[in-house]
Amino acid sequence: MSHHAGHLPHPTALQILLLLVLALVSPLTAQYADPAAREDEAIERQKILRAADQLELLVQQNQKLQEDMGKLQLQIQALQEDKAALHKRLDDMEKTAAKDKQALLKEVAGLVASSKGSAAVSPRPEAPPKTEGAKQEGYEYEVKTGDSLWAISKAYQDAGVKVSVDDIRQANNMDRSQNLRAGQKLFIPKK
Repeated sequence: MSHHAGHLPHPTALQILLLLVLALVSPLTAQYADPAAREDEAIERQKILRAADQLELLVQQNQKLQEDMGKLQLQIQALQEDKAALHKRLDDMEKTAAKDKQALLKEVAGLVASSKGSAAVSPRPEAPPKTEGAKQEGYEYEVKTGDSLWAISKAYQDAGVKVSVDDIRQANNMDRSQNLRAGQKLFIPKK
């Protein structure tokens, strides 16, 4: 790294510590010429060098922690972006489900309205009458992709027809293991 004329690089904490130690130790060295003083001085230098090594280690550890923290912050940011994308997808799915529900309700309401206006009511398909010669009143519904018995019964209930999932199952001779198929015709009993 180049420095402009007149600008010195910023000294590190380690460099400042070593300069202070040398400034303090140098005058003492001249005063003590005896072997005990030199030994004490050597011990003090060892302590200072160990402290300098520990300081350098702490500086390195701090740098590593700063790098790790930066990586974690990037990961947090990526996770927050993923969370926002998932929330958007969930919102989109909820909007689609609401549109599908409205379309189903509209279709059922149309079926109910058209059957109330006509004198003829669809007879119960493929089911023998429960009482001699009596036919059950109700509606015919064609299953669409994604329909469930619960959604169909709920749509009819919302349109004023009191019918349960079990009512639909029973009216169509369905057991719990049977799945709906798109295009399948269901008889919705009117109570």
